[in-house]
Amino acid sequence: MEALLAAELPNGEGWQYEPKWDGFRCIARRDGDTVEMHLADAGAPDGATRLFGERLLPVASPVLLKRGGAPLKQPSDLARHVLIHLDDPSGFMPWLNWPAWLTSNGQPNLKPAGSLRFSLYDQVIQATLGGQGVALGRIPLISELLRDGKLIAPFPKRYDSPRSYVVIVAPHAAGRPDVAAFLDWLQREAAAQTRADATPQMRNRPRAMSPPSRPQTPVKRRVKRGHA
Repeated sequence: MEALLAAELPNGEGWQYEPKWDGFRCIARRDGDTVEMHLADAGAPDGATRLFGERLLPVASPVLLKRGGAPLKQPSDLARHVLIHLDDPSGFMPWLNWPAWLTSNGQPNLKPAGSLRFSLYDQVIQATLGGQGVALGRIPLISELLRDGKLIAPFPKRYDSPRSYVVIVAPHAAGRPDVAAFLDWLQREAAAQTRADATPQMRNRPRAMSPPSRPQTPVKRRVKRGHA
């Protein structure tokens, strides 16, 4: 079935919406398709500007720990927890799997208390939010959940995946001042977000992306004076 473009979201009974956590692709346009933003694997296209990468780390819901179960203070504690996996039979994302993380953290033979597998990453995150186990979180996709305290990262160690988010500027738009200004703003916002994501527990609220600066128009205000 081919998707149809709609001007607004449908409403009424029978409709249900849920967040997607399996990445995104965005095309930012101005006067045509002059700038594109992609999620790229290790081989980014020539001329692409890297914005930020993707980091992986174990995450769990505070609900899981408040139940009074097993602690999560060191990687070996995962043996007493259920591990939530992204089912990837074709090996499309070999870095997003528990064996790779456990091996890199000195636990290659760890056997968890149980395993859950989902075919979509948003299902992995929803199960983790529900306290069903521990999953591998992808930053920046789960950054807001970490800052809001809906997920916690029990171990400080993180590792980078080969994926990154890049910007591609069309050749005919490379010399345009407005495109250069937009690209500069996008890089500054990405750098600020990367710094925010680097905090150990990410306790602060997410930083709102401010729009590119525009000349400010003076506003005249009328003041009504009264007698004392």
